[in-house]
Amino acid sequence: MKKLCMIMLALVMTTGAFAQKMWLGGTGSLSASGSASLSLVPTFGYFLTEDISVEGRLNLAFNSSNIGVGVTAIGRYWVPINDKLFYTPGLSFGFSHTSYTNGSNYKTSSFDLGVQVGSFHYKINDAWVLGANFITLSINNVGNGNNARFNLTTSTNISVNYFF
Repeated sequence: MKKLCMIMLALVMTTGAFAQKMWLGGTGSLSASGSASLSLVPTFGYFLTEDISVEGRLNLAFNSSNIGVGVTAIGRYWVPINDKLFYTPGLSFGFSHTSYTNGSNYKTSSFDLGVQVGSFHYKINDAWVLGANFITLSINNVGNGNNARFNLTTSTNISVNYFF
């Protein structure tokens, strides 16, 4: 009985703001200005500790001139602002490959290293969480040469996540 009480106490103490340890989610976009394009980014995440998570993303992009596929891994630190809002800066590493379909048979590959400094998550309830990333600093290497670029991205990215 004493052992069971100790196990229960340990479980209660390790349960933080998110009782669920995993989530599925992602983002998507559809654009029809000029030429149609579609982007889908399904995501799977897992909490390693109460405030550290890892997530994997599959990046899919299609339009009239190219097809892109990539994978990204992100490590996040969850800092509670209140019981529903979290500041979630992250470090990401990704690889992508793009094939151009406009008859040129041209292909590029890219490695990306990024820091998401303007990232927040809002807990709607125990199962649903909205994520928003406003600012990302990244370094990437595109193509076959040594042409590394530094980027500051300030576009808004909204994700919907289901925790279980």
